[in-house]
This record gives sequence, C-alpha cells and structure tokens, in this order.
Amino acid sequence: MDTGILQEFAELAKRLNFTETARLLNMSQPTLSKHISSFERELRIELFDRSGSMLRLTRAGTELLPHAYKIIESQKDFYAVVKALRSAPPPQLRVGGFVDEELVSQTLSNMLVAMSENHGRNFLEVRPAKHRLPSELLLEGDVDIVFDYAYEYDNLDEVLDSVTIGSLRWVAVVSKEHRLAGQETISVDDLRDETLIKIEGSHISEAWRFIEKCCNAHGFTPKIRRHYSMRLTDLITTAASLTDEVLILGENFIKRVGIGILPFCQQVPISDNDATFPVAAFFLKNCHNPLVPEAIEIIEENRSE
Repeated sequence: MDTGILQEFAELAKRLNFTETARLLNMSQPTLSKHISSFERELRIELFDRSGSMLRLTRAGTELLPHAYKIIESQKDFYAVVKALRSAPPPQLRVGGFVDEELVSQTLSNMLVAMSENHGRNFLEVRPAKHRLPSELLLEGDVDIVFDYAYEYDNLDEVLDSVTIGSLRWVAVVSKEHRLAGQETISVDDLRDETLIKIEGSHISEAWRFIEKCCNAHGFTPKIRRHYSMRLTDLITTAASLTDEVLILGENFIKRVGIGILPFCQQVPISDNDATFPVAAFFLKNCHNPLVPEAIEIIEENRSE
C-alpha cells in the first residue's frame, strides 16, 4: 500500500471536496480522483459516497480514517528519527596508548567482535598518543580509553579508573659478552650486582618504577646508569652500546626491536612471576560516552590472568 495515498484520503475526508483537496495537495482533480478510486479497488471497499450532490464518507471510510491518521503520524515519527540519525554522528570510541602491542590488539579485537553487531565496524577510532601519560590524554579529552602501564594516580583517584588487562613479561637485553648472555633464563636475584639501564626522556621511562619496586621486593636497590631515549631507534642505539649493563624491556618491545639488536645483543627472559609490567585500560569515571561502560565490561570479561 502506498502510504502517500493515505494522506490524500485523509485530506479528502476532511474537506469532502475533490477540487479543493487537489489544490491543497498540488495535483489535478482528475489525478486525485483516480488515486482514490484505485485505492478503493485495492481495498475492495468504497470510502466515499458519490451518489448525492455532496461527497460523503461511507461507514467503512469513517471507521478506517482514524487508522489512516495513525499510520500517517507513525510515518512522520519514523522520518523524524531518520533525520536525527542522519544529522547525528555515529557513536565513536576513541582509544590510545599501547594500541599496537599484541596484548592490547587482542583486547581491541574482542571489543570489535562483541560491539560491532550494535555499533557497526567503524565505531573504533585509534588515536596517536606518543610520549603522553594516560591522565593527560583523558583529562584533555583526546581519547575515551588509554592502554598503558598500570600506574597508580593517588591524586586522581576520584577522576580516573582502570582495569588491568594483563602483563608483559621482562626480558634482559645484554651484550653477547655479558656473563648472563649464555643463560636460557635468569631471575631478578641475578640482577643484584648488575648495573641496570634506566631509560629517561621517553614514555617507556615510566616503566622504571615497576623495575625498581620489584628489585626492592627482592631485597636490593638496583644500581643504575641513565640513558636518554625518545624513539624506538634510540632503544636500538642504547642496546648496541651495552657493555656490562643490563637493559630490561617488556616482551612487547623485544618483539619490535629484536631483529634490530640481534647482531650485537642477547635476549634473556626473566622467569620470576613478579617480573612483569602490568598493563591497564584507563578511563574517566564520569565519562559521558555510552560506549565506554560497554567496552570496559568486555575488557573485564576477556582480560588475561
């Protein structure tokens, strides 16, 4: 059924005059008459009594008119929603941080699979977040969720929340002449008398607090040598310059720089259960994006133990 003809039927029912109604609807009187007759044949019911000098609604036409109004109003509501959807941008979830790491990539994959049915496959937007802390990105409104080391923000507890998604194991990078180079694995205690490289100047320098905390838990304060680093190539240069020092990296960075440092370095896994960098998803507690609670729920369901 053509819903447009319902409008013609309703207007003619109000005016009971073909000429006046046709003028209102910006059509010719014969065209309107043809439409109404065709509609009556479709329904197999006469809607108007044309027998007298005045056009009148039949009993069937009177009963059907309120239903026609309901359909017309529903159609108006339908197109009003369509217009609103066209003008409103689709919901977007903006994420940043360690988005190119395997642990986080798997988390994002779980989110895409679980949320795409309701939000399509273009709801997720990945934004660059180099050398910036989660608190900076979230408070400045650049992203909705940040994946990063599981920092503790004592002064932002009322503002930020986080969910740990898993951990990145430590790998010791040493020169091929180092005494630890021949080991298949080492423990944190093996680092007691070693000088550890403390990266400064880049975002991964924040990982040092986990190294220091772990060493303290094993009963010693690490000896350090500071190296400045801002780029991935700086890490390769640092690794190439190792002599007696030990550079501790997460397995994620080892996968990215491993081939580059293979000619002059040995990579030795650290086997202790506490020798890890915990990674978390950070978000604002008062975030108004409706996709954030949904995403966090999925993260909690799929996080690594």
